[in-house]
Amino acid sequence: MGSMKRTHVIVIVAAFAGASRSVAAAPSLVGPFSSGGSTCVLRDGEPICWGVDPRLLGESGGGPTPTAVLDVPDLVTLSLGDAHACGIDRAGTVVCFGARYGEEGDMADPVTTPALPKAIAIGVGEAHQCAISTAHEVWCWGEDYEGQVDGIPGRSHRTPVKVAGVRGAVELAIGAWQSCARTTAGAVYCWGRPHANDVTPDELKLHAIKVPASAQLSASREDVCSRAVGGQIDCWGWGASSYAAASDDQNAIVRVTPPAPAAELALADGSLCVRDRAGAVACAGYLAEIASHHAVAPGTFAAIAGVTDAVAISAAGTNACARTAAGAIRCWGDRHGLGRADDDQAATPVAVKGLRNAVALDGLGERTCAIDRAADVWCWGGRHDLAEPARVDALRGATEVAVGDAAVCALVAGVVRCTVIDQARDFGDLVPPDPAHPDAPGVVDVAVGARAEHVAVAALHACAVVGGALSCWGHDYSGVLGRAPAKEYPDLDPPRAVAGLAGVTAVALARARTCAIARGAVRCFGEGKDGLLGDGRAVDSPTPRAVVGLAHAVAIELGDRLACVRTDDGGAACWGNEALTPIPWPNLTDAIDLAVGAESACVVHRGGTVECGLPGVSSTIAGITDAAHVAVGAGHVCVARTGGEVVCWGERRGGALGDGLADIVAVAVEVALPAK
Repeated sequence: MGSMKRTHVIVIVAAFAGASRSVAAAPSLVGPFSSGGSTCVLRDGEPICWGVDPRLLGESGGGPTPTAVLDVPDLVTLSLGDAHACGIDRAGTVVCFGARYGEEGDMADPVTTPALPKAIAIGVGEAHQCAISTAHEVWCWGEDYEGQVDGIPGRSHRTPVKVAGVRGAVELAIGAWQSCARTTAGAVYCWGRPHANDVTPDELKLHAIKVPASAQLSASREDVCSRAVGGQIDCWGWGASSYAAASDDQNAIVRVTPPAPAAELALADGSLCVRDRAGAVACAGYLAEIASHHAVAPGTFAAIAGVTDAVAISAAGTNACARTAAGAIRCWGDRHGLGRADDDQAATPVAVKGLRNAVALDGLGERTCAIDRAADVWCWGGRHDLAEPARVDALRGATEVAVGDAAVCALVAGVVRCTVIDQARDFGDLVPPDPAHPDAPGVVDVAVGARAEHVAVAALHACAVVGGALSCWGHDYSGVLGRAPAKEYPDLDPPRAVAGLAGVTAVALARARTCAIARGAVRCFGEGKDGLLGDGRAVDSPTPRAVVGLAHAVAIELGDRLACVRTDDGGAACWGNEALTPIPWPNLTDAIDLAVGAESACVVHRGGTVECGLPGVSSTIAGITDAAHVAVGAGHVCVARTGGEVVCWGERRGGALGDGLADIVAVAVEVALPAK
């Protein structure tokens, strides 16, 4: 997910005189409402919010856990922007709080919007807001640089102005640069910048959207979707291709077919969620990838586990929430939007859930994989945030596992078998997708010519040790396959032996390097900057170069900017990070395992302690006295203990620690609201 600021608006029509349902019939818990990284519910009229921008809550503060907003009157509905919100109280008065848009000042206590008739619905955008009056007219105010206030761009409105031409309005959908309204007849009208960059002033004015009679609207920052009376959904806007099988024409209205007729929809940037009449929830787009743990085609929906009786949903950014029939709020997606105060880091080791008999480890980035005593492969962490180990059935029977950026390979009875844990956009064609299931991870047995003894995987290439030779395949950037690249963007090369290498006993890969141990000596090829080849130079080489001063090496590991070897006398040495030749790890004589991260390394001592850092600048990890194997990721370390338990510490990003706390949570979890 990128860092772009997101705006999303969910608008619930409140009930006042002249509306279709009475205030007295409203439940005590209303919502959820979402925008950006914020979610709120109304409990007995009081806003309770979490995951919020501190400017939204003012003196109440902000943070991950649900917090009551101070000094806000009794509300019946609410709409959120990125840093401000507006609600309607039981008298029909619009009250706004948070960072001020369209008014003087940067911060605001709750303020009543002047010169506005009594309202029945409210919608908040990035820098403007609109309301529907009891006469079913639309009034808007705030920044109007794209015509999103009144269809005439270039002016700001400190007080509300009536939008001419909209009558019978009952619902609003407000994006960053566009405003839309639904009428009692099901017609949809929008004004402001539509779904294309190059527009004329006339296109910014109020215009009708040609969709079937609408029963509900929902907007994200750049898109709008309409749910028809029959449950079908039509969407338009910049980001529709993320969740709909959209055409190349961004002006087109595209049909989205949910798994069952939709009773409610909720649109976020890059995601669309729907609730059916039975209360089940399914999502398309990014939140479908989260639920599926792999990429899905646009328009493909995935069911959300943990939600079976939803009565209301909302979505924004990388989060979605549902209110159940029993009144619980359950959310999924970004962990920081789930109403929890979980730590982003674990300073001391925490147990990987459910893994008790590990005999081998390997890791890269946020992902770690282990082999257990039953020869099963278990992996956790990574792009789709496996928060605890999941068995990789395609790799059962493994004797060795190698983790790459997207592909994971294992030796199964001497066969190099590879699969994709999550279908990243760029995995070097090392594991081609199954043509019959193009959206599911592929599995392939690599034809390396004979029984393999070892395997290693990087982002765009892989290698196997076969009969003492080194066979590599993939894309030969910087000469990582041991042959000069034929062109700037090389095609996929099939497995071929690297010339000049014999007696190979170990291999290690990084994104643009390959190193092998051959008869105790270490030879590297590929990218040579910062001394990464260890040959005393800082230049690339497509042919293997001897690492200076190393003999009797028995194991090798590579990181993005570092390389280390373990020698048969229990020592270790590292190079890279601008060290052109290996630097010995001082006073090390009992190393039994070694792992390398981006810029640091860890060694396991014969007595079971673990030391991490760089040669001459390292420290022993407290609390670990029975380590057998170690793996180092982008910001975390995992250790397999002699009894088979695996523990990790460091950053939880991507579910890297395997303790059930991930950045992304696929199963809806209940948000604990504060006690009354």
